[in-house]
Amino acid sequence: MWLKKGLLSAFASLMILGISQPAMAAEMEPARDYGGGTQTKLSEFLPISLQSQLVMWVLHNNLSPTDGLQVTYNYARVTINVPTSFYIDITQTSADGFSIPNVTYAVFKENGSNNVGWNVSGNGYHRRYFVQEAGTYFLGYYNNGPGNVNISANVFVE
Repeated sequence: MWLKKGLLSAFASLMILGISQPAMAAEMEPARDYGGGTQTKLSEFLPISLQSQLVMWVLHNNLSPTDGLQVTYNYARVTINVPTSFYIDITQTSADGFSIPNVTYAVFKENGSNNVGWNVSGNGYHRRYFVQEAGTYFLGYYNNGPGNVNISANVFVE
């Protein structure tokens, strides 16, 4: 599996603004990233003002076009009780330094519709805004090629 066994136990559920989310970033255990390195705690690079707004995040290095659809269903979901505004901050870079990343990101509703998604092309930072109705959601992403890509995606409550 992509994550250390202990990461699942590091997620606690708490209610903030009607949202059930993982433990605050400062309480999360360091996670092994998908590229074989180690990731620092989120609290070390997120401003304190954003830590309470973070509801889902993913870091995936060397995502290959042959990896297929990747989802956070088993380790990062958010439940909302009222329509809520979100934004996703995406940083993606070509792993080989030459190809132009082309990744599709989607927010899926568990057992339902109202999915939203974006095709994001190019190296660097990208931000997308969206509103979701009540329900439980998780993040999905897919590398459309041509080369491997490193991605970091963070979903925040607006």
